[in-house]
Amino acid sequence: MSTDKLHLLTGGTLIVIGVVLALTTRGVRTPIVTLDKLGIVLAVLGAIEVAVTAVIMARAGRGGRAVR
Repeated sequence: MSTDKLHLLTGGTLIVIGVVLALTTRGVRTPIVTLDKLGIVLAVLGAIEVAVTAVIMARAGRGGRAVR
């Protein structure tokens, strides 16, 4: 599996886990942070990873210099 595909898979997994946490753990409090807020953070980080990887893949596909 290529590195780009692995990054897309990782980002997608973070999005799914984040959304599940955000929707199913409302009101669950831990000593540091609530789990629904953690889910939102994970989903946002996953979306950023997918977006950056998509841009890198698009540049490499156009004949532009691939960023590694």
